[in-house]
Amino acid sequence: MADIHIDIERMIMHSNYLLEVDNSSASNGLSDMERKQYLDQIKELVQTVQTLLDANIALGNKQKELQAEADRKIAGLQDQVDKLAGELQARRRKMHGKNNEKQTGDKSVNTGKTKDELTPR
Repeated sequence: MADIHIDIERMIMHSNYLLEVDNSSASNGLSDMERKQYLDQIKELVQTVQTLLDANIALGNKQKELQAEADRKIAGLQDQVDKLAGELQARRRKMHGKNNEKQTGDKSVNTGKTKDELTPR
């Protein structure tokens, strides 16, 4: 981006130089009105290029700001995902651990009894 900025500034400086050279030279090929129109057109083009350059620089800066903000949000969301994934794993371990204890406990209490003996009548 810096190279483009320098190239555009160089073009603007060159245009200004040509404009000054044209102003100082007394060319007989153009009438005064044509010369004035030509110079006005060059000035307008130089202003247009300068305006576009300024807008381009502003948009580049805005893009950098938005990219930095997006990166911060992504990092925050990734932290939340990691935290929630850890909580989910902890809950699964806790749930499966309780289920294993209940199954183990049921087997030890009901050892030696048949299904018919376990159901109340």
